Amino acid sequence: MSVNGKVLDERQCFVRLDVTDQWYGSGSRKGTESIRVEHIGSQEPISKKDGDYFKKESLPGSIKRSKRVSLLKAIDCDAMSQDNDKLLAGLEL
Repeated sequence: MSVNGKVLDERQCFVRLDVTDQWYGSGSRKGTESIRVEHIGSQEPISKKDGDYFKKESLPGSIKRSKRVSLLKAIDCDAMSQDNDKLLAGLEL
């Protein structure tokens, strides 16, 4: 697909960042070592799961012990191949 002569990438690329241990773990771990990363690339609309949030300001103040909480972040599809440390370094968390 192109608009005004520019080719548009129809893919949607996101990372689902499980921040449960970082935000709600004992001792409130700082840094990114406790974040689990799931890469999501698709030409279909992204499916939002229960416990997914788009902004850290939307994260609940507390969660039940059995729940997981994730931030969904849109990324450039070319960044999908980056290792997790490099990818996380480029994201605002």
